[in-house]
Formats: sequence, structure tokens, C-alpha cells
Amino acid sequence: MKLKDILNEIKKPTIVVYNGKRLAVDPEDIERLKSGKDIVGKSTKYAGEEEWILAKGKWKVESVNEVRISRGITIEVYGKNIMVNGAKLTKVTLAYVEGTDRLYRGYLFTENGQINLSGGDSGLKEFSDAINYNYQRLGISLNEFLKDYGVEVSSSEFDVS
Repeated sequence: MKLKDILNEIKKPTIVVYNGKRLAVDPEDIERLKSGKDIVGKSTKYAGEEEWILAKGKWKVESVNEVRISRGITIEVYGKNIMVNGAKLTKVTLAYVEGTDRLYRGYLFTENGQINLSGGDSGLKEFSDAINYNYQRLGISLNEFLKDYGVEVSSSEFDVS
């Protein structure tokens, strides 16, 4: 399967507002919700947090495809663009602790400047989840995935002493 085919298969989440919270759900689950079945949504504010959305509760589908991660960073993927805080993402730099393979921090670069992800693996995981990247599911590296969006990926070492 070609990279383009894999990327076309990725389902971008739909945002549902439920009890005042913005939750990302699989687009296929919207039909289940509308037919009266409860579904699970993922928090757009706290990575990894999930909540049941009750069909009989008050919920509303939003048309935007935006996810908020820690540090108040908003990520939106549409077409061949990844937008970070409203600006096009152009580069991702992964800084590793000098002499190790331990991630220190990820840095996002947009048309408006540099944005620091949360430290360590957690910040990169939040970002990966927000752009719907998953190595186990896709079988391609983050570099390959982001290349299709025109985003350059680099790495560096960071002296923490």
C-alpha cells in the first residue's frame, strides 16, 4: 500500500460538545450516536482521557477538526495542512538528551515561530494523537507521515548538564 493510500484511509475525528466538553469521536460513531447508541469520545484537552457520550444527553457536533493539547496548543489537520495555533506547521525538531535516545522535547515550527511541546515522550505522543499518527496502525515513520504534509522533520542533541 502506498503512503498516499494509507493517508487517505485515515479518519479524522469529529468534535462533539457534550456537557460543556469538546470530545473527539470517530466519524462513523456519529451515526451510532444519532441512532440512539452511546459512544466514547476522547478529550481534546487532556490526551488519553475518554468519556462516554450518552445519546439521550445534550450533545452537539462541531464542524471543525481541531484538537487542543497541553500548553494550550491547538492542532488542526485538513487537506494537506497541519495547522498549529492557526499557523501552518513547517518543521518538527526532536531534541534528544545528549548521548542517549531519550527524547528531551519536541519543537514545532510554524510560519509564526517556534512552539515547544511538553517535555519528554508525553508531548510528542499528544502531538501524534492530535494529527492521528500511529506507527502500529500505519506502519510508517513520523518522518514519512509528516513529509506528505510538507513538514520537515529533524533531530538534535541537547546538553542537559
